[in-house]
Amino acid sequence: MISNSKIKICSPINNQKEREYILTTLFCDFLGIPVQISFENRIDYKLVINNCIIFVHDDFFNRNELPLSFLKKENIPQIINYQKLLNVEIPLIWGNEKFTFNDEEIYIGNDFFATAFFFLTQWEEYVLKVDKGLSIRDKIDENLLFIIRNRLQKKCLVNDILEFLKELLEKCGLKQFRTHHFDVMLTHDVDRCFLSSYEELCDNINQMLEMGANERAQRILSDYISYKKQGSNPFDSFDELMDISDQYGFKNHFYFKPCMIGDEGFTYSLNDNFVVKVIKNILTRGHYIGLHATENTSHSYKALKMENERLKGISGCAINGGRTHCLIYSPDVFRNLDRLGLLYDSGVGFQYYNGFRSSVCYPYPIFCIPERKKLHLKEYPFMVMDSVSTRNEMNAEDFFKDIISVMDTVKKYDGLLVTNWHSNMFNTKGREKFKKVYRMMVEYSSKIMG
Repeated sequence: MISNSKIKICSPINNQKEREYILTTLFCDFLGIPVQISFENRIDYKLVINNCIIFVHDDFFNRNELPLSFLKKENIPQIINYQKLLNVEIPLIWGNEKFTFNDEEIYIGNDFFATAFFFLTQWEEYVLKVDKGLSIRDKIDENLLFIIRNRLQKKCLVNDILEFLKELLEKCGLKQFRTHHFDVMLTHDVDRCFLSSYEELCDNINQMLEMGANERAQRILSDYISYKKQGSNPFDSFDELMDISDQYGFKNHFYFKPCMIGDEGFTYSLNDNFVVKVIKNILTRGHYIGLHATENTSHSYKALKMENERLKGISGCAINGGRTHCLIYSPDVFRNLDRLGLLYDSGVGFQYYNGFRSSVCYPYPIFCIPERKKLHLKEYPFMVMDSVSTRNEMNAEDFFKDIISVMDTVKKYDGLLVTNWHSNMFNTKGREKFKKVYRMMVEYSSKIMG
């Protein structure tokens, strides 16, 4: 903690676990201000800082008093409004615009605590899965999300709330807050290390033909023949990626799949001499490896533990974090990763958009919705991914402009820029322009870091 001053917060008595999570996350984790939280039968939050008293209207949780009763589709907001408080514009989703400020007390009608909880916990996704009869393992169509429907993917609304809180607390005599610094985390999902076998090639082509993607099937076959003739491995990009990072003072995080032959999603073995050599080289050069768990194993603690131990055994080092293959995340995945003792997950992000899925550019502790529990596991949300360009048929120039808009936002709040650039797509045919975009992105990161 940074400040010697402690904020005393008296909260309404219901939904205590949820309230405690968002209050400690905002004040302690983000701002570095210790809090003392108590609960009583009241209708608002009362914050006491030095001689200053602040009342914050509680709208959302007081309308959903029973544990987890807020998990209803009708509670998902449809539109967003904004309110300028002091010198900061923050979202107004729950509550009202009332704002009074005098020497004796401050009253805020905007229930911004509920708004921050909404974005950081992503309880909307949990509700939508239940509503559509999906399992917690299934993925939600991104276009159904509030953040996409309202075109908010390029905004960091939780960060705006934090900026308002800092200004508010300064007026109450607090001057020191946790210092954040702009930083970059370059991550790479290692989905493949070699060319497909002949059997995998045939299966892939047949799958494309069944989907009606005839041109793509033809391109896959043509590229395969070309690589075979050249005797080259287009998926061996590890040294080149590290060379670029070393040039600008960054580190790479490579996430490896530890699945076995016969497992769904198997594309390479960690025991292969080439893979072992690659992993050892990454570590020798001072870069990092992480876990890229498969979709099936990530939902089973026993299977996930076996994969993690397999990767630890090959690398000879502790595994601190990673990202599940195909961006599968859910409460049970988070719970399993936390139980393993991993420090972070980095799977929260969009497949079709660059931007901020949880509307924040800082790492944050994960709240397990069903268990109503704050985990030790932190989320390092990623904001930029290479495959966004192909999914949206973007040219290199437009893609880079889109990336810059995200990077500038992260810089504005001194956040952590997390990118996902697949190692196996870096040197493949047809992606030469996007390889250049990657280098430009790293160079621009170094430039704005100062």
